[in-house]
Amino acid sequence: MVSRLRDVFGRVWRLPPPTRYAIAVIAAAVGISLRLALDPLWGVKLPLITMFPTIMVSAWFGGFWPGIVTTLLSAIAAEYFWMPPVHSLRMSDPGDVVGLLIFVVIGGLISGLNETWRRATTAVISSEDRLRTTLASIGDGVIATDDEGRVTALNAVAEALTGWSEAEALGRRSAGVFVIVDEPSRQP
Repeated sequence: MVSRLRDVFGRVWRLPPPTRYAIAVIAAAVGISLRLALDPLWGVKLPLITMFPTIMVSAWFGGFWPGIVTTLLSAIAAEYFWMPPVHSLRMSDPGDVVGLLIFVVIGGLISGLNETWRRATTAVISSEDRLRTTLASIGDGVIATDDEGRVTALNAVAEALTGWSEAEALGRRSAGVFVIVDEPSRQP
């Protein structure tokens, strides 16, 4: 069902909450460490540049709230390490306050968009599972095709009638899998 793990390319990973939040913390730590490693090159400039990808990764694997956790941890680290006064959580520049607020809003948007994608993908997976169950339970032969007439699904009865397994038929034109013959003329 939907709870099983799916591949990362276009499918939802359903991880337990502790794992999702661990990924959020690890993602923040990776982004912060990478930015610290770039200190000799940039100093206090570009304090948030490595944080956006970590928010994306966290929200991809964990959803909205893990993405928010990564966003907040990254914002706190950026304030502490790179925004004056450095090594303090006190903010002295109103521009830094606005910049950090914009970063948090963008992190929230990234997390929200990922959560929307996760929910939509979960709904599609559920729909596919219901369709697959329905096709398997129909007592007649059913061949499903796409807009171009290529086979997308075959139930067991259709496999028996056509002699094609679903794996063999997928992607082939339906006319090649199931030849319909006019009874009087015997022509396809």
